[in-house]
Parts: sequence; structure tokens; C-alpha cells
Amino acid sequence: MSLSALAGKTAAILVSHGFSESVLINLQKQLNAAGVKAKMVSKENGLINGWAGEQWGLSYPVDGVWRETLAVDYDMMVIPDGDQHLKALLSDSHAKRIISAFLREKAPSLFIGGGVDMAKSLDLLADIAPENDTHVLASDHIVVAGKSADISEMIDSLALAVSNTVDEVNAA
Repeated sequence: MSLSALAGKTAAILVSHGFSESVLINLQKQLNAAGVKAKMVSKENGLINGWAGEQWGLSYPVDGVWRETLAVDYDMMVIPDGDQHLKALLSDSHAKRIISAFLREKAPSLFIGGGVDMAKSLDLLADIAPENDTHVLASDHIVVAGKSADISEMIDSLALAVSNTVDEVNAA
């Protein structure tokens, strides 16, 4: 899959304290290399902390806050794995609004690990799931990936979802 579909796009990465640091940082690097402006969007303003193994990780700057975020301002959404941050997403009405808007508008969306289960629990995703932790599954505009899935495969599938969305818009 050509990553050129991603060039110039903006991704909202919905996070809170306790996101899976290693996966997100590698994903963010590959998105940036593909020409995507990856923006960290959180409940908190300022800095948030990742989770590294069994302890708190580093602090990361937030680019936007959920209460001020509109899906229309972004081309795609990413929800990484991380038990602690997923609890915040589940309990926040602004986060639910943003996720619902991306899915309603069929914007390309990537759910990783527990992010898949979180979206299902909110009845936002159909019953699609990666077969195991290393698998990536894509529909028209939704990519679901196990927490140990290959990040390059996630990016390729997200590029395909972006291409599908562009094709739908052009056909309309």
C-alpha cells in the first residue's frame, strides 16, 4: 500500500495518562515519517504521562483538549492501548462525542489493543476484532489492531482506509 495517501493529513491521537508509551511513540514516528501531523488530544491540558511496562513513563505535551476538539478538524483518529487511559476515555462525555463523530462520518480510525474493546463497550464498533495480539484487521475506514501488532502493518492499513475514504468522497 502506498503511504502517499497519508501525506498532509492530520491525526487526532486520543490519549490520557497511562497510554501504552512504546506503541504510541513508534506509531507516532511512523505517522510523522509518512507525512501525517500527529496531534495528541487529551482530557488534560499541558503534559500527560505514558505507561512503560509496569511503571509510569515519560511526560508528553498535549496539542489539544477533548472539550475543544471537533472531529471535522482532523482527517483520522487513533486510539492506542493502555488500561488507565482507556478508563478515562470510557468515562468522559467529550471523548465519547469525538469518537462517535469520527465513526459516524466514516473517518479513518485506528483502534489498538484495549481501544478495540473500549469502542465495542460503547457500541461504537461492530463485532470486528483482530484474531490475536499480532493481527491487524481493516474494514472500509476502521482499522483494529492487537496490542502487539506490527506498527508498519497498522500504518499500511490506515493508509488504505484513507484511500477508501477519498474514493468514497470522489464517487459522491
